[in-house]
Amino acid sequence: MTQPTVPRTNNLWAYAATELPDNVKRNINFNRPDKLNILAELHATAEHSRQRSVESRWKYARKNGEVVIVRDVLGKIIRWVDTFKQVGDAAVQYDPGHASLPWAGIRFLLQVAVNDIAKYGSVVEDLARVAELICRFALIKQLYLQGTSKEAKALELAVVKLYARTLVFLSTAKQYLEQGTAKRIAKSAFLTESDLGLGLNEIQVAEKDVDRCMALVDKMDNTENYAKLIGILARIDMPLRRMDDGLNNIHDDLQASKRTRIVQWLSPEPYIQHHKQNMQGVLTGTGQWLLADPIFKRWKDDSASSILWLHGIPGSGKSKLVSVVIEEAVARYKAGDSPQPVFFYCSRNPADTDVNEQAERAQPIGLLSQLSGGQQLARLARIG
Repeated sequence: MTQPTVPRTNNLWAYAATELPDNVKRNINFNRPDKLNILAELHATAEHSRQRSVESRWKYARKNGEVVIVRDVLGKIIRWVDTFKQVGDAAVQYDPGHASLPWAGIRFLLQVAVNDIAKYGSVVEDLARVAELICRFALIKQLYLQGTSKEAKALELAVVKLYARTLVFLSTAKQYLEQGTAKRIAKSAFLTESDLGLGLNEIQVAEKDVDRCMALVDKMDNTENYAKLIGILARIDMPLRRMDDGLNNIHDDLQASKRTRIVQWLSPEPYIQHHKQNMQGVLTGTGQWLLADPIFKRWKDDSASSILWLHGIPGSGKSKLVSVVIEEAVARYKAGDSPQPVFFYCSRNPADTDVNEQAERAQPIGLLSQLSGGQQLARLARIG
């Protein structure tokens, strides 16, 4: 019996490879053995590196001074590999010679970069971004590229262009990491981090083109599979949940009532009531512009600790917006996508001096609530 024709969309990495110039192709291994095992190998490499980073407490500083915890970045790579497996690696199974190319490139670069985190930490961060893009557009392929409309074809070409830019970036990164070898010394060109930045910028431009084409594709499929894929796609934007394993093993013999009294003694500040007061009058949809803002999303997802300053004139609604952010963070915690948020409110109103003084004491109770897995937070909410 004649075998059904495999859709062209299963072969997009192969089409992208044909678009590469010869100097880029020379830096890509098209003949790698055991191509079907690349996902498992990358997962093992990233997990081993993550364990090393935990033991050695790897971190590095960006040019702007922000400190990045390397184990978080490696955890993201592991997460994207697992997500790709959820989506289904049919493309890798069908055409391992091409569909495995980006994953093989990430694994090779990761093996080199982790040997000098202080120098190549930014490369590891770039690899996490590339891994995320591979997952995202594997989902987009399944969601949007099953049709034959002209919009779907335009989207397909945009994805191929994005894949080609990704392979070019991986090739450039390989050259950058090899610069210390005799092979690189013999060449006249010398690459810097700026060259990698230009490569990422080209990927971002191609990504925007894909987003534009996606907006033109009318996809109104409500099947169970479509809803499942949409859910996975949404989770890609969730920040990585990092919780010290030691926190999961904390146990004590305190009764619930006694623990509640201790926590209330530490801080009688009714921070939950303050939150409920700020949520009053917030209509459905309020503050969604902030949650979707690129600056806010970048701050929320970043591996480096930083402060987001939301400023405005008195009465402009800053507290209302913050309450929306807290509600979204609590919802993500309940869904198992992020750690439990710790929060408290302060006031600049002179009449609220007591609130400001007591707010400082709200921090211990918030931390205790987080350590107790949210149970204490629920108890105090009922008491308050």
